[in-house]
Amino acid sequence: MTDQETECPVETTLSLIGDKWKVLIIGELLAG
Repeated sequence: MTDQETECPVETTLSLIGDKWKVLIIGELLAG
């Protein structure tokens, strides 16, 4: 990982999972 990439584990994970799952995960988090 370089300094230019995000150091946030959550953002890194979401980036690896992909936009498709990112939307679902964010929806679950917002739903509580």
